[in-house]
Amino acid sequence: MEDFDTARDERLGADRRFKIGGEVFERRPGVKPEVMFDYEDLTPEDDASASHKVVVDLIFAFVEPKDHERLRAVIDQDEHPVTIADLNALVRWLIRSTSQRPTLALSSSPDGRAETGTTSTEPPSTEPAEASVA
Repeated sequence: MEDFDTARDERLGADRRFKIGGEVFERRPGVKPEVMFDYEDLTPEDDASASHKVVVDLIFAFVEPKDHERLRAVIDQDEHPVTIADLNALVRWLIRSTSQRPTLALSSSPDGRAETGTTSTEPPSTEPAEASVA
């Protein structure tokens, strides 16, 4: 019999602490899958302000409620700001450590104009190409 509670118990017993902005916080042992939906729908074309809100909301969904006020103070402070790179690294760690799955950073899609090598000097053909049959 596969006992999924064993893996859950291991996750509950794991060290769930992290440090950012000089403060130590604790992540929840797990979150419902729905908390990931908005984050997984982000694209590089999304509005930066809306994307930032999604990332911060996701972080708070992963962090124990007892730590929310201190974490908000760290994120909002101006003297040593928590950067977008810091937030992205934190959210990737939270996802990876909670779900035990790797995360990838958002990447931009190519526009299809990539160089493919040397450019032909031959004029374009007006003859239709013959289809090859394999």
